[in-house]
Amino acid sequence: MFRFYATRPSIEVPGPLSMAAALETPDQVSPIVARGRPKRTSEYAQLGWRFTMETPQGYASMGLSAARYRDEFQQLMANGITSTSQYDLSLFGSGRWNWDAARHPRTDLRVLFQAGTREDLRYRNDAGRRGPLIGDNRLIPSTSTIALSHAVEVFNAVEVEAGASAIHARRRIGERFPASEQRPSTELSLSDFAIAPRVSLSWMPTNPSMLYLSWSRTYEPPTFNDMLSLGGPSNERSLQSRSFDWQRASSWETGLRWVSERLTWTAAAYHSSWRNELLMLSEPDGSPRGTVNAGKTLHYGWQASLDLLLFEREDYEVRAWAVIHRNLVRFDSDPVHLDKRLAGVPKNVGSLGFRAENAAGWFVIPSLRWQSGPTWADHQNTLSYGGFDVWNVDVGRRHPKGWEVRLTVENIFDKGYIASTAGVVDRAPDAEFATLFLPGAPRRFHASIGYTW
Repeated sequence: MFRFYATRPSIEVPGPLSMAAALETPDQVSPIVARGRPKRTSEYAQLGWRFTMETPQGYASMGLSAARYRDEFQQLMANGITSTSQYDLSLFGSGRWNWDAARHPRTDLRVLFQAGTREDLRYRNDAGRRGPLIGDNRLIPSTSTIALSHAVEVFNAVEVEAGASAIHARRRIGERFPASEQRPSTELSLSDFAIAPRVSLSWMPTNPSMLYLSWSRTYEPPTFNDMLSLGGPSNERSLQSRSFDWQRASSWETGLRWVSERLTWTAAAYHSSWRNELLMLSEPDGSPRGTVNAGKTLHYGWQASLDLLLFEREDYEVRAWAVIHRNLVRFDSDPVHLDKRLAGVPKNVGSLGFRAENAAGWFVIPSLRWQSGPTWADHQNTLSYGGFDVWNVDVGRRHPKGWEVRLTVENIFDKGYIASTAGVVDRAPDAEFATLFLPGAPRRFHASIGYTW
């Protein structure tokens, strides 16, 4: 199977506003935006191929994808202007072998290799115009993952699965901009290896239902946005590089799944203990520390989903679906932030909708996306913003020969709301003076066409 995807968005980047302005006059241009004139134009194209072979004993699948990405991002004056050209390659494979034995053992193998090269040019933003070049870097990432697991039925309808992933990641920053005593070189190379084990226990008391309990350890290397940042006074901005430890988490999850022809629903609760999470924190005296490996943080909550076949006729069907996620993320006895919640993470998010499709492939999908509960704008939990609910609709046709055309209308009722903040700060100023908030997108239309072969 082949897949091709391409897009070229060009947008005016909304700048930060006060909370009142973001809700009441989202088209307002703040002074900081008027000076920096933020905007962004991107190009992205991806071509992928996958081959799958099935046998009575299992299956084998392999594939590759290649992607090209270009981005011109004029940010606020303090962040400069970035010109990026990036190429990525992914090779992947997976397979399953069902052993012919009494306890129905099976073995799964997954392999993934990702590599790329990225050219980053950074310029000073001089009142909305491209200023002097302040950075010229070549960024080379690579990540290799091999995952192996084995499952066996230990009792009637009770299965144990155990496995591990071996992960090797490298992040290299090369520099072509001359260093000086005032501006040290940003060249940096990080390489590390980790083993991520996992184990799960599942029970199927009836054919469509399953109860499960799982534990896993995960690792995540830092990104170039963590490692490379802009600093210094406004008239002498320069790039600086820093090394970080991998983020890692130990997670427990338990849940119930029910899968049938007409109804599928899931419910799960989880708890993750994180170490070295990459966050923007402050020193005990309140001075900024930038991006750092935090101490202990906790992620826990629950999620549920539902997919229901409402009507089914010979020439059409209607389905309903809903998803809800409650997520609590907080520090754990941090010397500065105590047990406060992390900024920028909404407490409750969800969506629901309907999908009606006829035999010819025409479809309509009205949907509601919502967020509730206070979301903190700073790690000290002094300033927060509320939720929203936005209606969208998709209409189009999936042709049997592989074509799909789609028209999406987002925010049908053109509702004003706060989408997020312009980054995460450690301590927000008073609400009256805080120009941190980014308004949600107004009503907009998006047309797409795709083909799968």
